[in-house]
Amino acid sequence: NVLRGSEPILAKVNVPMGHLRTEDDEALSEQEKNDILIEEFLARDWDREWKSRTLTSARKLYETGGDLLEQETTKFLGMDYDFKRKPLKPTTTHQHLAFQTSPWFNHTEYAKCRKTFDQFKEPLKSVPDLDVLFQEVDTKGTKKSRTRGKRRKIVYANDLRDRMAVGADGLLTEDGERLKPREVDSILRTITDGEVGATGDQLRKTRSRVQKGEKELGSEYIEVTTTVSAADMIIKGQFALYTGEALKREEVSSIRVNPKEDEAEQE
Repeated sequence: NVLRGSEPILAKVNVPMGHLRTEDDEALSEQEKNDILIEEFLARDWDREWKSRTLTSARKLYETGGDLLEQETTKFLGMDYDFKRKPLKPTTTHQHLAFQTSPWFNHTEYAKCRKTFDQFKEPLKSVPDLDVLFQEVDTKGTKKSRTRGKRRKIVYANDLRDRMAVGADGLLTEDGERLKPREVDSILRTITDGEVGATGDQLRKTRSRVQKGEKELGSEYIEVTTTVSAADMIIKGQFALYTGEALKREEVSSIRVNPKEDEAEQE
């Protein structure tokens, strides 16, 4: 609001709302339109569509010699950030993602991010959402080779196999017992589409090495790419005490401009 108690000023040129009416068939106030926009924004999906009614344009009337009629149109409603500037210092405001911005280093950097976002097809509503997007940007591979994101999922699966071998990080049955080899194998093949499995011999050797101190279960070393995040959600759903000790705890707050740009921003 410009002044306390005044009607909000809405930037909604691409979201026609003139056809919306109240229950009493009256035009909506600017505040009511504002409330609808906020609700649509918070509940948005990637492929949200917006229906509206408009009158036949003057150009179409001239070209076709038709009548002035009201027609319903449907179009894609894109309400996410367009990434014309680089997100900086993300945080949460009013239960939604918010961030400062800085200029991109060059057009190539912008184009890489924008292309990844166009293929991402998920709304960005939280700091973790933005973190996952930028990990996709940073781990993008080529069509001729396995992506880094997929490699990270294999690393994640191998780590799970080691932890399941000794029952670490809450990866146990409901009775607190270690999982059987066939159970471990089934879980790993599920999250890796059959690329990683486990045998009883593998699990016994790993357990022996961990117990003798020859192998250490690391922490915070696996990058949480989109594929890792999807696999991790499956594991969390199966094991209530699982915490994901191997996953990096760094979030997108680490996405910063270089020190000189920071100094310039403060000035």
